[in-house]
Amino acid sequence: MTPTRGLIPSRHCRWASLWMLLFQLGSHYGATEDRQQRAYRVGDTVHLELRQNISASEMDDVQWKFNNQIISKKRNITHQNKEKYRIFRNGALQIHDGRKTGSGNYSVIIYNRTGHHITEEETLLTFLEPVSGIRVWRSCSESRNITITCSVETGDDVQFLWTWTLNGTNQSMKSSPKSEEHTSHIQFEDDVPEELMCEASNAVSEIRTKALLCRGYWSTLAASVLFLNVVLWVGFVTVTRKMRTDEKVTEENIYLEMRGFMKNITPPEQSRTSPPENSTYVNLK
Repeated sequence: MTPTRGLIPSRHCRWASLWMLLFQLGSHYGATEDRQQRAYRVGDTVHLELRQNISASEMDDVQWKFNNQIISKKRNITHQNKEKYRIFRNGALQIHDGRKTGSGNYSVIIYNRTGHHITEEETLLTFLEPVSGIRVWRSCSESRNITITCSVETGDDVQFLWTWTLNGTNQSMKSSPKSEEHTSHIQFEDDVPEELMCEASNAVSEIRTKALLCRGYWSTLAASVLFLNVVLWVGFVTVTRKMRTDEKVTEENIYLEMRGFMKNITPPEQSRTSPPENSTYVNLK
């Protein structure tokens, strides 16, 4: 019995079908493993858009999860904190007032009205405190080893970078302190480079400052001491002059009072009546 030729696909058609199958499988697994990492400042409002140019329709079931906890189902917010999340018509998620407790894995799965899986994406979000309050100080002593310290007041996952120029060559050193520490140290021998900079940064912020030299430090200290001495001397002179002025005014007032009192005294010889025998005379000058 001779087989009918149209029932058996040709070799070319078989290869084309195989490539289509592999392409579909690759597209499916690529969508499942699609993941991004993002960092935002504490307090930011975040928009998570669908990255595969897919816009969910009104009939699709958009399910967002935070650390495997369902946030939404069929576009309805199921999370207990409903004011924190919002879902747009295209399936995007909005997170209001991001906090550190909101750091974690956000995943979205979209099914069409027949229950067919359309896409799946994951986004790892991290909310960080920005770096602030950078400060650099050093110990200005006669020792050969000079230690310089750079610190910040606040910030999460802070990374320090020291940069300086030595003999015309740019050099740098990175420092990653422990999470509970916000300081970095660097040591030099004999002298410190003039263009020594400390930079503190994380994924959401960056600040930098210049390290002061010892001669600048001593000059500033000497100027401060001199200014303080001048202020004290001016204050002393002012108080002394005021005290002298007050004493002079007091003497003048006493003199005026005494003169006014003497004008009202009538000499005994010019009095119409004789003074009593027991009168006592006092000469006032």
